Order: sequence, then structure tokens, then C-alpha cells
Amino acid sequence: MKFEITVGVYKMKKRALLLLLVVTLMVPLTAHSISAKDELFSVKGVGILKCEDYLKIRKSKSVVNFKIIGWIGGFITATNRYMPDTYDISSWYKVDSLAKILDNHCTQRPESPVVSAVMAIVQLLHSQRVQAFSPGREAKVGDKTIRIYEEIIKRVQKKLVEKGFYKGKIDGAFGPGTQKAIAAFQTKIRFVADGLPTQMTLFRLFEEK
Repeated sequence: MKFEITVGVYKMKKRALLLLLVVTLMVPLTAHSISAKDELFSVKGVGILKCEDYLKIRKSKSVVNFKIIGWIGGFITATNRYMPDTYDISSWYKVDSLAKILDNHCTQRPESPVVSAVMAIVQLLHSQRVQAFSPGREAKVGDKTIRIYEEIIKRVQKKLVEKGFYKGKIDGAFGPGTQKAIAAFQTKIRFVADGLPTQMTLFRLFEEK
């Protein structure tokens, strides 16, 4: 059965999308189309830009930045819909954080098309994805609240156990014990020790060996 995906800026066959998610940045490209073996798909919007032009727009802080964030969000949504065993490819990353990762990626590869850079980031996120539905939970400390998947809280708890900061249950609940353990980890890495699972805290927790 063949069908097409249409999410604002993307239109391609499902088989082509799955192939494209694992290609490298060496795939032959043109300004407006990308080839996945014998199939082509049209690239719309921000995706057709070269990374160097994308970075100029980001630095200008113009209203176009909102379109860039929206384009990335649309790409992630399409990936969530059509990639097998995937509820959220971005896991605990917010779209703004993914845009910053894209900034770094594009700085290193200014000639790369934005769409190719985003596909490379998606490939890197694949192993961390949330594979099945997970309810959202609130991590609240004082007047600050962060929405986070229950599955991610479980991963945080497991990681904190490995690092010797947590001895409680792996239950996906953001309770006093989990908050205290996160705060202890934040103290170690010299962050504000409020116990909130912020983006930078999670990055340091999951990415550092």
C-alpha cells in the first residue's frame, strides 16, 4: 500500500522517509529535492536553505526564526507519526533545544542543506526516542514547572541510581526523593541545585559518561 505524508513542508512516501532517516550527509542534493535511492521528494520552506544561510537568519533574530522553529517541529511531528515504534523521537528535548543543536551542526557543515542536517539529528536521537505512549508528568519546584514524560523520569531515576545519587523506586514519579537526587547531581556539576529536570541537566545526566 502506498500513501503520502503531507505535513506543511514535507511530502514523501513512507518508504522514502524511513530510508532518509538513516542516510548520511553524503546523499546527493539539489536546491529543491533530495534523492533516496530511486525516489525523490520535494523539500519546502526552511529545509531548502544551506546551513550558512540558516545561521544568518538565526543570528538576525527576525520573525523568520519562528518559522524555523515551526518547520523543525513539523519535521519531528511527521517523524513521530511515520517512524515505526516511535511515540516521540525528540524524547526530552524541546524544539528550541533541537534548534540549538541544529545551529551547532550547521556551524560545522555550512554547505549542508538544513533538511539534511535535521535528518542527521533525527538519526542521532533515534536510540533515545520514547517508543510508546507515555503520560506527561509535572515536575514542580516552587513556582517553576516542567512537563516531562513518565518514561523520561524513569530513565532519570535509573541514571541517578547508576551514578549513586538515588536509591528509591523506579516509578516515573517526580517526588521528593527524585528531586533531591537531581539536586545532588546538579550540585556536582555546579548547576543551580533546585532539583528540576531542566534541559541542560538532562543533557549532562544522559550524555556524560
